[in-house]
Amino acid sequence: MYEWVHRKKFTVRHFKSKYPQAASLSDVFELARKITNGTKHFKPKAKTRTQKGFPSDFSDDFRRPLMVEFPDGSEKSADRFLREMVDFWRVQQKSGAF
Repeated sequence: MYEWVHRKKFTVRHFKSKYPQAASLSDVFELARKITNGTKHFKPKAKTRTQKGFPSDFSDDFRRPLMVEFPDGSEKSADRFLREMVDFWRVQQKSGAF
């Protein structure tokens, strides 16, 4: 999505300078880039794991079935990981960025 909006390759540095108010999301977008490129080329560049759990539609009180691992070892559920990016782009769209 980033590359489509800006017509240039995603870099953390450019993201932080373009969206300083959302600089904390740069790690999320970088990990998303690694997941998509790794999937496209059949060379995983990010770690994910599955576990028994329930999707967020059920309740936030239960474990999530798919987890995404960040380079520092921290994890985030895939649904929350994706929600952060979707929410970011919705705000950008409403502000007329694209």
